[in-house]
Amino acid sequence: MTPGRVLLLEDDLALRGLLLEALAGEGIDARPFDGFVDVRQAAAAGEGDMVIADFWGGSQRTLPDDERDEIRE
Repeated sequence: MTPGRVLLLEDDLALRGLLLEALAGEGIDARPFDGFVDVRQAAAAGEGDMVIADFWGGSQRTLPDDERDEIRE
């Protein structure tokens, strides 16, 4: 089985680096992104097989409607 490409959305540079290193160690190609719009465009263009993303906004338990709509897209 060939590893796919991961689209990574993480704004914390230290954590992003750690995730990229861990994924590379498993032979997984990962492409980092700084923002939701960019990762969404890449996903829509079929540039990745999976998205790993930190949470949207500051709400961790209950999402406001606009953040819930972003995830549904």
